[in-house]
Amino acid sequence: MKDLSQAGADAEITASPLATFASSWCRDGERVVSVRIDPATRDDLYVEHLRTGAGERLPVNTAGNDYQGVLSPDDRWLAYVTDASGRDEVWVASFPSGRVRKQVSTRGGVSPQWTSGGKEIAYISEGRWLTVRSFTGTDTTVTLGSPRPLFPAGTFVETTGLLTPSANSYVSAAGPRRFLAAVRMNDPRVPPIQLIVDWRALLPENDGPRESASMSPCDPRKQFRPTRWRPS
Repeated sequence: MKDLSQAGADAEITASPLATFASSWCRDGERVVSVRIDPATRDDLYVEHLRTGAGERLPVNTAGNDYQGVLSPDDRWLAYVTDASGRDEVWVASFPSGRVRKQVSTRGGVSPQWTSGGKEIAYISEGRWLTVRSFTGTDTTVTLGSPRPLFPAGTFVETTGLLTPSANSYVSAAGPRRFLAAVRMNDPRVPPIQLIVDWRALLPENDGPRESASMSPCDPRKQFRPTRWRPS
């Protein structure tokens, strides 16, 4: 972590030897919800206390993988993903106690986000649709509206909890139901990326290789034309 208001070196958020991924920041700037990967307990949700460097394992953790934790705008609720049932599902729980919790997705879901100022929870359903449910939470209960699919999310860049347990391919933008998403490009006009291996072997001995009729337009020998500097 780097404090941009002060000079100095970067500071570690946690001293844990486990791989730790920041997932969501609290408004007070003193705590971070993180995901720690533990070979014994799998992916777990933690709260990292920045001033002390201590980490607190959240009560919502299960025997499965628990990840992609996202705090509500008022820091009172945590939306997250767990595969305790055998498949990924989105849940919401009171933060940090976890005493009140409820399943949000109905037939699989990942990538939760809060929208409409914390009045809705968005997620990507099993069929790759961006779906929202209205949310109301009290000290004792959680009330959710019916799932409402908004639009297909099949072109969103896919993330995996095994490699990046805190990553999300979209975020909720300002305004009602506006989203900023990373999408895959399927434009055939976009040329492919070419990786040239052992490019030194392509360097010419004289002024460069001569084109031949058998050369493909994508042949690196045709595109890579180094020139030699000659003193005047």
